[in-house]
Amino acid sequence: MGVETVCTSGMETLDFSPTAVLESDLLSAERMIRLRGIRWLKRLAVAIGPERASRELMVVMAAHVLREDDDEVLFEMAGIFGADFIKFLGGVRHAAMLLQPLHDLACVEETIVHVRATDSISEVLDTLAIEPGCSTPDLASDILKKLVSRDDAACGLGSKLSAASLIPAVLRTLFHCENGGEARAKARKVLETFSKLASDDAPSVRRAVARQISAVACWIDSDMFAEDLAHNVWALVNDELDDVRAAALESLGTVLGNISQKDTAIAWTNATSELIAQDSHAGA
Repeated sequence: MGVETVCTSGMETLDFSPTAVLESDLLSAERMIRLRGIRWLKRLAVAIGPERASRELMVVMAAHVLREDDDEVLFEMAGIFGADFIKFLGGVRHAAMLLQPLHDLACVEETIVHVRATDSISEVLDTLAIEPGCSTPDLASDILKKLVSRDDAACGLGSKLSAASLIPAVLRTLFHCENGGEARAKARKVLETFSKLASDDAPSVRRAVARQISAVACWIDSDMFAEDLAHNVWALVNDELDDVRAAALESLGTVLGNISQKDTAIAWTNATSELIAQDSHAGA
C-alpha cells in the first residue's frame, strides 16, 4: 500500500477538511502562516490524493495567486508549481492546470517572482512535451500570447520580461512536438512576439530579448533567422543604450562563434549587408 493510499484512507476519518485548513492559512494576515500553508502543500496533496488535489487544491491556489500581494509568498508559489508538482495531481494529463496560476505569477513585477514562474513554466512545458498526442504546442503558444496580447496599459513589465525569457522554451516545445510547415508557421508567430518585444519602449525589455538571441537561434534554421529575426537583431545591436547593445552583441557572438550554426552566421552576414545597403540608400 502506497503513501497516497495510506494517507487518503486516513483522511476519510477526519472530522475537518484539510482544504479548508489550507484556505484558512492562506487567508491569514500573517505572512508566516500563509507561507506555512504553501510549504505544506505537497504533503497535503499526498494526504488527500491526486483526484482531490487536482479538483480542490488547484482551485484554492489559483484563486490565492490573484489576491496575494507579498513577494515572498508569491515566490514560494512560483517554485512549488514546477514539474515536480505534476505527480501530486495524478500525472501529466493534469499538468496543464498549473499553467494558469503560473501565468498569473509570471505577470508579477517583482523579478524573483516572475523569473521563478517562467522557470516553472518551462519545466511544465518540457514535461508535457513528452506526452503522446498532447496539445502542448498550442498551450505553449497560448501562454506566450497571453503575456503580450493585452493592451499596453494592462501589459506590465513583468509580463513582457517573462515573455522574452519564455520564447526559446516555446520554440523548443514546438519543434519537439511537431515537424514541417505547421511547426514553422507557429514558430513564425512566436518570432512576431520577439519582434514586438525587441522594439518595446522599455530598455529592460529590449535587453531581455537581446539576451535570448542565441537561445532562439538554436531552434530556427538559417532561413528563418534571416527572414524573421535578422532585422530585429540588427536593431538591437544598434540600440541607443549601451547595455542593450552589449547584451545583443554578446548573444549574437555566441551564435556566430558556434561552428554548428555556420549557416546561420552566413545568413546573418548576407542579411546585414542588405540592411547596411538599405540604410546607405535611405541616407543618400
